[in-house]
Amino acid sequence: MFWKRKKDKKADLPFTLEYEEDQRSYYRVAPKAGEPLFLQTQGKRYAILDVSAGGLAFEGAGFAPGDSLAGLLIIPTKGQPIPIVLTILNALPQRGMIACQFKKIKDEDRERVHQYVLRRQKEDLEKQRQKKSKEQPPDD
Repeated sequence: MFWKRKKDKKADLPFTLEYEEDQRSYYRVAPKAGEPLFLQTQGKRYAILDVSAGGLAFEGAGFAPGDSLAGLLIIPTKGQPIPIVLTILNALPQRGMIACQFKKIKDEDRERVHQYVLRRQKEDLEKQRQKKSKEQPPDD
C-alpha cells in the first residue's frame, strides 16, 4: 500500500528536555505602595497582593479551592470598579493568601487590568534601572 505508519519522532531525538511548566500565562505585579488595589465581595473589602490579566491573589481566609466568588476589582487610578467572577485556585491560610483566576470578566475590563499591569511593570523596571545606575561607579 501507499501509506506507512509514521515513526515516533521523539524516539529519534538524541536528547531530552525536562522543565517545569509555569501555569501562569500572564505577568503578575504587586500594587504600588501608595496605590492599593482591592477586591470587594460578600460585603467585605480585601487587599490585593498581586494581579495579572488572568487573575489575582488577595489577603483573606475562609475560602476553598474550587469556590466561585463574584465581586468588584477596585483599581483606584483606573475609574469604575470592574465586575468579576473568580475561581479560587489555591488557599494558603498559613500565609493568609487566596489565589484566584478570572472566571468571568469582560474583554475591555481584562484590557484595563492588563494596561495597569504594563504600567506597573514599566515603573518597576525603571526603578531597577535607576538603582543599578546609582550602584555603578562612573566610567573614567
